[in-house]
Amino acid sequence: MIFSNQFPKLKHVSIPCGNDRYTDGIKIWSINLTYLCIACCNKSLLYSLLDHLSNLSFFQFELGTSKGRPMKNQCLPLKQLHMMTYDRQMSQHTSMMDFDEMINLYRCLPNLEGTSIIMYYSGTTGYALRHSNDTLSQCKKLKSYCCLFDLQPKAHLKRI
Repeated sequence: MIFSNQFPKLKHVSIPCGNDRYTDGIKIWSINLTYLCIACCNKSLLYSLLDHLSNLSFFQFELGTSKGRPMKNQCLPLKQLHMMTYDRQMSQHTSMMDFDEMINLYRCLPNLEGTSIIMYYSGTTGYALRHSNDTLSQCKKLKSYCCLFDLQPKAHLKRI
């Protein structure tokens, strides 16, 4: 597993997918890792990574599942967090991460300077913007923010 301590000088990692099947029993992860990009990250791995990669400053991920556990670490050093959920491409009308969970995640990011959020949202634009504001109000050092909320279910789009 790339996150074991076999690579103590490793600082940057980009991988196509990640799940928690290979993380059981790993106590010390790559302590020098500062940049991580995972194209499809299971939520069960997401919080485990955030809890154990203590020097991570940039994290980009796309959630591939909605099942996960709460995060233990309540203060993360991340400066950049970029998130997309695969639920935008699914037919069901639920999100893989709701705003309450997102607020709890961002509450743990006091050093965050930049973030982007791309997700499906079934509510109104006003409600999405209000919840975005609640989420981002946790980040006092934020300098850049990009968001895209897919507000219409794919099943309701007309074909031209």
